[in-house]
Amino acid sequence: MGVPILAPDLNTSDLHFTVTDSGVRFGLAAIKNVGEAAIVSILESRTAHGRLTSLNRVCEEVDLRLVNKRVLDSLVKAGALDSMLSDSNIDSVAVGRARLLAAVDQAVEHGNRRQRDRDRGQTELFGESDAEGEGGGINLPEAKPLTEVEQLTFEKEALGLYLSGHPIDRFGEILGVGVKRIEELVSSEASVSVVGIIGQLRSLTTRKGAPMAVATLEDRGGSMEAVVFPETYAKYRSVLDLDRIVIVTGKLEKDDETARLIAVQIQPIEAMAKVNQRTMVIKLTIPPHTRETVESLAKLFDRYQGTGQVTLEIDLLKGDAPVRLRADLSETRIRPSEALVEEVERLCGKETVTWS
Repeated sequence: MGVPILAPDLNTSDLHFTVTDSGVRFGLAAIKNVGEAAIVSILESRTAHGRLTSLNRVCEEVDLRLVNKRVLDSLVKAGALDSMLSDSNIDSVAVGRARLLAAVDQAVEHGNRRQRDRDRGQTELFGESDAEGEGGGINLPEAKPLTEVEQLTFEKEALGLYLSGHPIDRFGEILGVGVKRIEELVSSEASVSVVGIIGQLRSLTTRKGAPMAVATLEDRGGSMEAVVFPETYAKYRSVLDLDRIVIVTGKLEKDDETARLIAVQIQPIEAMAKVNQRTMVIKLTIPPHTRETVESLAKLFDRYQGTGQVTLEIDLLKGDAPVRLRADLSETRIRPSEALVEEVERLCGKETVTWS
């Protein structure tokens, strides 16, 4: 088994990676936009004042000339402040990170004000922070929870990789038989279909001036190059976008050190969902959801009309015994896509969408 890689933590991470009983902990220096001087300020504050229990507390104690808004945004996106969420009674990372990001500006203003007052020998009444709740937490502003796609995108932006999951994971159930992950490629094959997210894309030209491209496909298990020669590029250039999940079919050339795929066909993941004729299943619990949620879904489906089917699984919690209803929306047809899944989960909650 591999050694677990732990997210950076403002209260436990050092400058560089450290080995703990639980795994290897990200160092704060691995977070983009977080310079060494800012990290030193954080570590010194931790040493002097102990555990930093809230964003407000961080801004009260660090040097805000070094730990500025850009640094704080990156720390939140990397998950380095997640350990503070329990102090604010927030048990969802998607909710907590969204509310922390919404609080950064206010927290920086609060920290500057407190530091000015401290320099003048003034303190708040009873020495308590004016924006802290019970237990030293912080009354974070309300904010829309991050979707899974947003959370993962922020992690890659801050850390250079997806840490808490991978965008491909949500589509595992709609991948057809014969579509492989990168880690499943063991030897050369005349024809193979591989799923991956386009992490890098280089546009090139042949000696004759014809456009082509080399895409780097990535998934949880690794990465590989897909070479798109001019004839294939002309057919599928509209599909080649950074951060897009695609299924590439072609000839696999693999040896002990390298692997590359000579692409002959490139499909967006949405096409596979359509080919497999899977049904989007949306799980709703009433309450907290209401008729308004269903009406919002109907409006959303109007924007993504296609041939895919939709089923609602509804848990009614009213009365003595919960009741589960299943409704096949026979007159509704949708166009499956990453964007649709993201918007449905924004309305209904994380991991409420499955495929059958």
